[in-house]
Amino acid sequence: MPRRPLSDFPLMLIYLPKSLRRRLVTALPSLALAIALGLCTALAYGMLGRGQQWLSLGLGQGMALALWWQGTNIIALALGLTIAPMVVQGDPPLALALGMISTAVVLMAGRGLKMLEFSPQGQRLQDGMVFLLAGVGLGATLTAIAALLLSLWQGDGRIWWTGSLAWLGSATGILLAAPLLFKLRYGRWSWPWSARMERLQLVEALVCAGLLLMLAWLIFAGDDLIPLADRGAIYTQWLEYLPFPIVVWASIRFPIWGGILSTSGLALLAITATVQGNGSFNVQSADQSGAMILLQMFFLVLGTTSLLLSVAVRERRRTEEQLRGSWERERLLAEVALRVRQSLHLGTIFQTTVTEVRHLLQTDRVYIALLQGNSPLAVVAESCGPAYKTSLNSQIAASPNPEEMIVKTIPTEAMVVHHPDQLPKGDPLRRSFLRYQVKSLLAIPLATLDGRLGMIVVHHCQQPRHWQKAEVRLLEQLATQVAIAIQQAQLYQRVQTLNTNLEKQVGERTAQLEDKMVELQDLQQMKALFVQAISHDLRTSVMGLLMVLKNLSTTEGEALTLPRHLLDSLIRSGDRQLTLLNALCEEQTAECRPLQLAPQALPLQPFLQQICHQWRSACEQHQVVLNLKCDETLSPLQGDPHYIKQVFDNLLGNALNHNPPGITLTLAAQLEGNMVRFTLSDNGKGMAKDQCEHLFRLYLRNRHNQRLTGIGLGCYQSRQIVEAHGGHIGVTSSPGQGSHFWFTLPLAV
Repeated sequence: MPRRPLSDFPLMLIYLPKSLRRRLVTALPSLALAIALGLCTALAYGMLGRGQQWLSLGLGQGMALALWWQGTNIIALALGLTIAPMVVQGDPPLALALGMISTAVVLMAGRGLKMLEFSPQGQRLQDGMVFLLAGVGLGATLTAIAALLLSLWQGDGRIWWTGSLAWLGSATGILLAAPLLFKLRYGRWSWPWSARMERLQLVEALVCAGLLLMLAWLIFAGDDLIPLADRGAIYTQWLEYLPFPIVVWASIRFPIWGGILSTSGLALLAITATVQGNGSFNVQSADQSGAMILLQMFFLVLGTTSLLLSVAVRERRRTEEQLRGSWERERLLAEVALRVRQSLHLGTIFQTTVTEVRHLLQTDRVYIALLQGNSPLAVVAESCGPAYKTSLNSQIAASPNPEEMIVKTIPTEAMVVHHPDQLPKGDPLRRSFLRYQVKSLLAIPLATLDGRLGMIVVHHCQQPRHWQKAEVRLLEQLATQVAIAIQQAQLYQRVQTLNTNLEKQVGERTAQLEDKMVELQDLQQMKALFVQAISHDLRTSVMGLLMVLKNLSTTEGEALTLPRHLLDSLIRSGDRQLTLLNALCEEQTAECRPLQLAPQALPLQPFLQQICHQWRSACEQHQVVLNLKCDETLSPLQGDPHYIKQVFDNLLGNALNHNPPGITLTLAAQLEGNMVRFTLSDNGKGMAKDQCEHLFRLYLRNRHNQRLTGIGLGCYQSRQIVEAHGGHIGVTSSPGQGSHFWFTLPLAV
């Protein structure tokens, strides 16, 4: 059967079964990596020579460990680790043994790294320690054990020397190769050619690299300039440590890239020079094998120091960045909370929030969208980069059903989209991503107990971005503050509406009360006119009747059509009616203006005797005994004699008119501080307690009691007179036990 040309190989793949073709296509990347690994290891073998197989094997183990961590098939790695020794040494059994040893080392060391939670990004000092312990230490130890067993199998007498060389070569190779590949795969570039580096850092990096290259060339490749015989002991013992400060400088100032690249570059130059027979290590050793041992020991110490120092500095910087970010988040939260407390203007709060969030997260667009009644979700505040389209005042979505609109447009929890590929193909959000050039999205709902109000949205437009948990928590806390601000503004608006309605109601009620007061004033004025007119007319008729009766009473003899005692009774009744009418007129006048007193000093004894004398005749007619008890040494009284006499007349008249004949009245006066206390006591029928409480107020007396009919005007007028003088008046009484009236008036100054 004729052989097909190589150009027909793609056509041959088409006729293979689909499952086999899929497996072959899937295996091609792993096969390519295996070939690349084998070529790199073979290159190391070729450059170092057959005597440095353990260092070459260590470099292959380091590369394979990094590739295995990235997910490369272990079978492909085993194939690559076996190809190199087989090609270089030409001993298939030995090559197979070395390949199996390296594969076992990679597998065991990788498992150890995963068990100890190693992170290839090198963010923690723990990662550096774990890599040195499980990656370098465990891998080199396993290689040394395998080398011991291989030496026993081959019958080599220097088994411990072989084991030591295997441990040293494997440790140095893994330490030089694995960190570089880890950083290439998982690291973030921030070297001088990156836009993130400032100009001074660029100059510093170039100076550091130049010094390192100059010292490396001087120490390891400068034999033409300085003869070996003229260097002396100082050069051979200490000069190779001159690059140490430069490597430390690079590790501190540019972690982790600075430490890895400076160590790897220095190692490449040193190994090349040492293999060619140049450099300080060849001067210190009698042969090249010894020089390579010194070189491996040197770079094992240098690489360990550089790695631990870089990781420690990176962890410290990471901690500082976290603290700075935490401080910035707390500051932003405090500022928003302060604005919420100090201001009820939502526009200011919203704009401050979006501006500060965009500055803190270093993103391209931040906006706040709110539901406003039944209107669509609208953007009310935005902070956007100048290179991107604004979404301010745009509507997110519209729906005739508000509840449906809320469900479709506002998430119930944080929506995190790291890459547009996360969204389904038919998702409407994809169109928004294309329209506004969005690569990553973070949306947090604004919600209260009453429901969802809107959302805070962050867009990253330059490239896809992985949102951190701290950033999500920050937006959630800010969303809580903004929701509180919205709720406070709504409550304030409700309070303002209620205040407006209340002011309107108060104004209407005040107008009604003013109208009512005007109406009452008109009624009061009409009442005053009515009372004045009635009292005037009644006084005129009563005074005319009294004049006639008094003229008749002055007629001598009994030649009258009426008996004399009946005439006297009519005169007394007329006087009583005239007194009541005068009191009614005075009371009506007192409602409009206060009493006009004319106080003067009144001697008590003569004043009281005069009152008793005037009432003696009336008391005799009612068969009443009137007694006076007054100390002659009492000081004069300060008061208006007309009004004070009216008080005594009212009280004495009430006592005579409202008690049966035959009682005893006692009028007394005694000193009580700077006041004089007057008492009028009787042993009449007395009064109930409720009558005593209303006696000095305007009231209608009981119409069913003949002795208590009419208006209680006299006692009311007496209270006004006494209080106008600065005193007090009262009564104590019990039914069947008589009454005890009292009032106080001031002494003359």
